[in-house]
Order: sequence, then C-alpha cells, then structure tokens
Amino acid sequence: MHCRRFAFLFQALWTTALLMTAYVNPYQPPETIEALVDHHAVPRSFDYFALIAWPIVQTCNMFLAALFGWGITQDHGRIGIFFAAMWFLVAGWFLCCVRPVSARKLIFGAILLALTQVFPIIQMIAGTVAFMTALSLGLAAENPETVTNEFGGFLMTFIVGGILICCAWVMGLIVGLMVPQSWLRPN
Repeated sequence: MHCRRFAFLFQALWTTALLMTAYVNPYQPPETIEALVDHHAVPRSFDYFALIAWPIVQTCNMFLAALFGWGITQDHGRIGIFFAAMWFLVAGWFLCCVRPVSARKLIFGAILLALTQVFPIIQMIAGTVAFMTALSLGLAAENPETVTNEFGGFLMTFIVGGILICCAWVMGLIVGLMVPQSWLRPN
C-alpha cells in the first residue's frame, strides 16, 4: 500500500516537473545556423599585426643570444640552433592565431626585453643556465667551450628561448596592465 502511494506521488511529481519545463527535442534541427556557432570561441578578425610583429620581435631578441651561441657551437650544433629558432617562430605564430590578446602581450614584453640587450644581464644568465645544463648532460665540452651535436644546440637554444619568453611574458603582463585595452585586442 505504501509503495503504491509512493509510486503515485513520484509519478505525479515527475509529470508536473515535465509539464513545467519546456520540452526540447534533441533530434530536432536548430532553426538557424547561428544557434550552432559559439561567438566567443570564433575570433572575429585575424590579427595581422601580431602575425607580422612576432618574427621581427623574435629576430631582435635572438640577435645577441645568436651571436654568443654561434661562437660556442660547431657545424652540427648550429643546425640545432636553427631548428629551435624555427620552433619558436612557429609556436609564436600559433599563439598569434589561437590567443591574439596573449600574443600581443608577449610581443609588447618581447619589445621591452629586446631593449634590455644594451645591458644583457638576462641574456647572459639564460645562456649560462643553458650551457651548464648542456654540460651536465654531456652535450657540450668544457674546455674549449663548444657544442658539437644537433641536440646540444637545440637544447641550449630552447632553454635560452624559454627563459627569455618567460621574462617577456612577465613584462608583457605588466605592460598589459598599463596600456589601454584597445591596444591588446585585434581590430
């Protein structure tokens, strides 16, 4: 007897809940295509500024590091430097396409970081960390300071680039707080 009352009460509550909510058929097609598009996920315009500025800023930041790196590498190590530089170029372009606001912050920070090459303290610290890492892994020789294999050149450039990008990112976040927000959004 109690089970039937409970079942009847549950059925009455369930029917009331179904009638109170608007029933939507999940198999019915949407009325327009606009209902399928998430406007927050689709960029409204392509950021050509960031796409063009990234290789310029990357080249400016690589100038001093490449001079020091070129001096301590041999032929095969220089191939590793080239591939790591290309990796950073493609990764920056990918960031420009996927996150244009973050890419602009990184570009503004990288501009400030390029200006610090007048007194290259950050670049020297990054290079020392990279060389000591390559030395501890056996990818570099201590006397004379040389890197002779591709992976050693790649790893050193990747470490230096990673440290410099982290510094540029922090500088870009600080700059992002100071500049008008319209500078950070693509047109």
